[in-house]
Amino acid sequence: MSHVSELMDANIRLQRITNDAREEEMEDNMQQVSTMIGNLRNMAIDMGSEMESQNRQLDRINLKAESNKTRITSANQRASKLLKD
Repeated sequence: MSHVSELMDANIRLQRITNDAREEEMEDNMQQVSTMIGNLRNMAIDMGSEMESQNRQLDRINLKAESNKTRITSANQRASKLLKD
């Protein structure tokens, strides 16, 4: 269990004073909030992983584009030289 989860679990447990329906409702609401926060955390982790993957793909595309630009520039220079001769 992560440190954040431990803190959330510790904070969710309310000290019961009157042990009535309102305290039960508050406990339920806190549990729902905790679940939502956990879901948001998981989504953030998934989005971060996807962004890392897409960044690697963009890096590969940029390298290929630079390589193609160099090849096209070289081909244009050769073509210009042939046309001048």
